[in-house]
Amino acid sequence: MDRKLALMIAGGVAAAFGGGLLTGVIGSAYVDGRRAGERFEASAGYDEEARPRRPFQEFRGEDAPRSEPAMSKDFAFNRLILETNGETPRACLQFTRDLDASGKTNYADYVRVTPATKPAVTVNGSSLCIAGLAFDKEYKARVRAGAPAKSGEKLKRPVEVTIAFGDKPAYVGFAGDGVVLPRLEADGLGIETVNVEKINVAVYRVSDRSLATKSIARGESFGEDDYYYAYDQESGEDVGVKLFDKDIKVKKVENETVTTVFALGAALPNLKPGAYFVRLKDASQGGDPYRKAAAWRWVLFTDLALTSYSSGEGIDVFVRSIASGKPVSGVDLELVASNNDILARAKSGADGRARFEKGAVNGEYPLTPRMIMAYGREADFAALDLGRAPLDLSERNVDGRAAPSVLDAYLYLDRGIYRPGETAHVSGLLRDSAGLAADRPLTLTIYRPNSTEALKRRVEKLDIGGFSVSY
Repeated sequence: MDRKLALMIAGGVAAAFGGGLLTGVIGSAYVDGRRAGERFEASAGYDEEARPRRPFQEFRGEDAPRSEPAMSKDFAFNRLILETNGETPRACLQFTRDLDASGKTNYADYVRVTPATKPAVTVNGSSLCIAGLAFDKEYKARVRAGAPAKSGEKLKRPVEVTIAFGDKPAYVGFAGDGVVLPRLEADGLGIETVNVEKINVAVYRVSDRSLATKSIARGESFGEDDYYYAYDQESGEDVGVKLFDKDIKVKKVENETVTTVFALGAALPNLKPGAYFVRLKDASQGGDPYRKAAAWRWVLFTDLALTSYSSGEGIDVFVRSIASGKPVSGVDLELVASNNDILARAKSGADGRARFEKGAVNGEYPLTPRMIMAYGREADFAALDLGRAPLDLSERNVDGRAAPSVLDAYLYLDRGIYRPGETAHVSGLLRDSAGLAADRPLTLTIYRPNSTEALKRRVEKLDIGGFSVSY
């Protein structure tokens, strides 16, 4: 550090923390415009605002007018906004008036993008958004004169902008949405990365006795430049025992999502009752270490699948094997309260069923049922969080889906469920935007429960838009 700067900082600290009146001499530094050797005084009651100030140093009041960006009085282009947080980027041209969102105006007729592409054009308030573009490419977008606003005004002159998204932001996350990882057949935990060459993986084991105060959630992913956080009830780092913390190299394909399987079972020294809190973080070189892409998730590494049916008369629990789908007998079950008390115990019968009676389930807080915990053979453990919604509709798209712009595929199976080793027959119909059969080649991909690819097959020939594949 420069000697003058060091002395000035030291003097500032002394003045701030000395208390009362401080008098001294600072070597060769400048203090308040005076040279070294001149005396200075600073007191704890020093009034900064009373100090004489030059015109450019004057304080500006809270209500003082501030300059506003120039805004055209006519219907015109204002600015370009690039959105890069999603799987595909989007460019939004913002205008000075709201656009017609009634559907009567087809703004795609007014937009031309080069290199030639068929973008999806949507309207949101005063923004005309263009999707269907790619990262690491440069585009020229032109909006023709005459494009109307909601008020009926017309764009007087054409608008031309250059769109360049650059590379995708770095991303780390988990494949799929579930928190249960099959213990017997899963290859491991699927991890997805984008533009990342190394990740840090940390695994914490949270004991069964600590789970009643936690929420076993599928977690969140945080993009580059976001701050990583997990709320107290969601985090397992505060009560968990760290079992694994290492950097792992992953394959990097520019701007493409890469799935890496992390063998969770191999990383665990031994299995004990409890759940696992897994934290991921981009460990590539460069960037702010506190704002790297990161993610977290709870994982239950088990072969026990729990289903409960609750009423005022009690709770019925059914235990099945994830691998075979068959009932599992002899599993010890505990009904745990919100304060971590054990309200009742039961054991699954030959049909995999166990029951907690009325007296155990109708208590008042904190003796209300919070979790059902299952203890199977070979330290197998599962937990069912009764505080979560009985049916998760977040992935059910109950609001309907957006109509496809070019092609639409409908897939269906010959059955609703299969036993291990049975053949699944996948059939599908391919239609264009007009609802007519589209006989175009396509690629069918089937994924395992951990979101890794099980089959990828090219279908070259379709019959009136229909096809069938056996797996």
